[in-house]
Amino acid sequence: MEILFAYEKPAEGAQFIDRKEEIARLFKCIKNKKKAVVYGSPKTGKESLVKNVYESLKRNGYRDTKITIDLFNIRTKEQFLDLYEREIIPIFERYNILSPLPLNIDINNISQNRLLDLPDLMNQHFGLNILIYFKEFQNILFFDEGEKFMECFAKILNKHNSANYIFTGSCINRMKYIFKETEWFSARDVEMIQLASIESKPFTNYIISTFQRTGRVIEQDMADEIYAFCKGHPWYTQHFASICYDSTIGYINTNIINHAKESLIYVHDAAFKETICELTINQINFLKAINDNVTRFCSADILEQYNLISSAHVARVKDSLLKKEIITVDDDGSVFLIDPIFEYWLKYYYFL
Repeated sequence: MEILFAYEKPAEGAQFIDRKEEIARLFKCIKNKKKAVVYGSPKTGKESLVKNVYESLKRNGYRDTKITIDLFNIRTKEQFLDLYEREIIPIFERYNILSPLPLNIDINNISQNRLLDLPDLMNQHFGLNILIYFKEFQNILFFDEGEKFMECFAKILNKHNSANYIFTGSCINRMKYIFKETEWFSARDVEMIQLASIESKPFTNYIISTFQRTGRVIEQDMADEIYAFCKGHPWYTQHFASICYDSTIGYINTNIINHAKESLIYVHDAAFKETICELTINQINFLKAINDNVTRFCSADILEQYNLISSAHVARVKDSLLKKEIITVDDDGSVFLIDPIFEYWLKYYYFL
């Protein structure tokens, strides 16, 4: 059965909406062997972007060997190195038989640094186009002495100019910390591609045309409401549209829109409750201030109104919420909640 709104798997084809600038930037990085960092909150289309760019490259005659290193369940350096070895060594063995590397590499007793160097060495010696695609790269920071290992790994990667690397991660703050706030990677050697909301016009056009293609009707204002409610978040918007689509065989009206909103909230209600239960009262007070569009958190009246105690206390609470990936900070210093539906849930279901 055809999936009309892609929220159950990575979007591809016509379901992969817009992202023209991001596609062009990632395409250019791969062609020029520049390291690319694709980051954004969960379900913003990182995997979809990489998949669609990679398929486009293949259609244009680009030949390479893509190796996916998924760190979502990796929590130690040993697990990481084992995974890296399982993915890299078979390729090395395959080509080393035909044209051995002049480095006397013992694959049964390979050092950490030599293993991490292999993709670039293989590209140089075997004439390959190896592309290493990291998923949830920020998880390295969870290792014991994760920052020390990250610094070591970065020094190795910074010397590579033959292998391609794509680093993706769904923890915005940790990815920014790795690639922007430390000196582990040089800004000139890394392309930062943040996936934010998709533009309104292509998204609402897709919603309207998809309904029309199957004999259903949704007016522009209703499509606009779906988009605005989810703030253009790709996964939430697709899910919302899918609920509306499944709720009628004819016209979308306000009742269906309201029902779909409630259904979407209900699906995520348990996860939101779990999140809020793990927060302290001071963290909740800070979220209340954000929800009320406060910007000057340390002014005397705001400290008193939201019981935030002091400027130093605000800084500690803000830092704790950044580490939990509940909030983030824009380049201009604006603080906002990462998840648009959680933001709505707080405003209309929690902060009554």
